[in-house]
Amino acid sequence: MKNQPFIIPLSGMILGIISLEFLPEYLLEILGGILGLGFICLLLTSNFYKVFSVGIFILFIGIGLVNSKIYNHPEILPEILTKKKEWIKLEIHATYKSSEKFKKYNAQILSVDSIQLNKNHTLLYWKKENGDLFPQDEIWVYAQIQFPPKPLNPYQFDYGKYLEKQKIHYVIFSDSLYLKEKSGNSIRHFLTKFKKEIYLKLIQHNYSKHSADLIGAMLLGDKNEMDQEMQNQYRKTGVVHILSISGLHVMMVYGIFLMILYPLTFLPKGKIIRIFMALIFIWAYAFFVGFQPAVLRSALMITVFHLTIAFHRKPNVHHTLAVAAFILLLVNPNFLFDVGFQLSFSAVFFIVWFMPV
Repeated sequence: MKNQPFIIPLSGMILGIISLEFLPEYLLEILGGILGLGFICLLLTSNFYKVFSVGIFILFIGIGLVNSKIYNHPEILPEILTKKKEWIKLEIHATYKSSEKFKKYNAQILSVDSIQLNKNHTLLYWKKENGDLFPQDEIWVYAQIQFPPKPLNPYQFDYGKYLEKQKIHYVIFSDSLYLKEKSGNSIRHFLTKFKKEIYLKLIQHNYSKHSADLIGAMLLGDKNEMDQEMQNQYRKTGVVHILSISGLHVMMVYGIFLMILYPLTFLPKGKIIRIFMALIFIWAYAFFVGFQPAVLRSALMITVFHLTIAFHRKPNVHHTLAVAAFILLLVNPNFLFDVGFQLSFSAVFFIVWFMPV
C-alpha cells in the first residue's frame, strides 16, 4: 500500500459510488453511522498508519457518495410540460450514432415555451431531412418531451437507465417544424464540423463508403455515419475493437509525436521539452477524437508515466493506472458503469499483472 498510495482513495471512491447506486437511502444512513463509529474506535488505537489509512478510505467513500449524488441530480420537469407538444429551445451538446430514420443528439433543454431551464438533457431524434446539427447550435422545435421507454420484460436491457448514466432523462422526436436560432462558435463546434467535412471529402474523392467509415472510426473517432450492417460484420469476425479509438491508437500517435520531436533532444533540457510538447499534442488529439473513457485512460496514463520519467522518479504502472482511474471517477462517477471504462482498465491491469508470467 505504501507503494500504491492511490489504491486506498480509489477503492473508497468506488465503494461510495456503488453504494449510492445499489443501496436504499436508509441503508446508506446506517452505513454512514457504522463507518463513523468504526473510525472513532480506530482513533483509540496507537497504530497511526492504520488509523490514517482507514480514515482516508472512509473519507473517500463519502466523497464518492456525495460526488455521485451531485452529478446525478437532475432538475425534474413539471408534469404539465410533458403532456403535450410545446415550443422547446435546445442546445446541442454531442452527436450520437444515427439510426435508419433519425440522427441522434445529446441536447440540453434551455426552455419550454417561456419557462427557463438549465439542468435537463434529452436525447433528440432529429429527422435526417432537416440537415446536420453541431455542438452549441441552438434550435427551437415543436415537439413533446417524453420519458425513455421502460423495459417490458424482467432482466431486459434498460435503455432509460443507460441514458440516465449519461445525464439524459428525456426523449424528444423532432418534427419538420423547427427554427435554428444560432450556430455554435466553440472549438468543439468547429472540430465536429471539420470531421464531417473530412468524411464528405473522402466520399467526393471516390473513396467507398466502407473505406470512409473505417477512416472516420480509426483516425477521427467518429462512427456516426457507419452502417449498422458494417459494424455487425466486424463484430461477427471478432475485430470490432479496431473501429474504436483505444489506448493502442493513442500510444501509437504519441510515439509518432515523439519521433517528430526527436530533434529537440539536442537542445539543453531538450528531452524534457520533447516530453511536454508530445503530451500537449496527445491531449489535443484526445480532445479532437472525443474524450472517450479508453482515450482518457490512455492519455492520463501516458501523462503520469512520462512526467514521472521527466522528473527522474521511478515509474510504476499500477500506480499510474490507479491515478488515471481516480481522476476519471472524480470528474465523472458514472464512468464506473461504462463498459468501455471497465474493459479498458481491467485489460491493462491484467496485461501488466500477467506480464512477468
